[in-house]
Amino acid sequence: IGYYAVVEVEWGADDELGGAARFLGVYDTSESIAFDNPRLLLDEVLGIDPETKDDNWMFGVNFEQYVWKPTLNAGDRPGTKDLVYSTSSFGFQEPGLGFFGRVAFLPESRNAFSSSFSFGLAGRGLVPGRPLDRMGIGGYTLDASGDLRGLAGEILEDEWGAEVFYNYAITPAVQLTVDLQYIDSAVRAEDDALVLGLRLFTQF
Repeated sequence: IGYYAVVEVEWGADDELGGAARFLGVYDTSESIAFDNPRLLLDEVLGIDPETKDDNWMFGVNFEQYVWKPTLNAGDRPGTKDLVYSTSSFGFQEPGLGFFGRVAFLPESRNAFSSSFSFGLAGRGLVPGRPLDRMGIGGYTLDASGDLRGLAGEILEDEWGAEVFYNYAITPAVQLTVDLQYIDSAVRAEDDALVLGLRLFTQF
């Protein structure tokens, strides 16, 4: 049985540098492997059912804040919601530049990672003459559970990654995205990953 609750706080009107924060709490009664069991690896080798713990939980906060919006003339449309063609994928985001972030915490005795952090900058309409283009840069970290890392220190470590993208609106309904990602994996046996992606999105 699981429960969750979200509390959202917003500030700033549409013509101001608005932002929002969301507080998330999760709790469930399912059983998870107990990583603080010093016999865990030995029990696995001997085929003994591992010790478990219930009452798992997570607490997280994510936030976003505009730091700049373009100056609009009286006849300008601030967003894309009022345009005659379909631009639903852009409609949620007003032109401008903002930063965002997310943090989450979990009990390390029940989860492979005990905390995570992500952050970045993103915006739309930052290039003159390109009001529908979007771009962003961000990074994240995953902190390995101290309990699990104590048992499997040669296997698991912290993970981090970064990403940068540019979304070019060929037309309001056709978007081409170039994406570059780098990931330093938490699994020691895995090589670091560098990924260059290209995506074409069309809506009808």
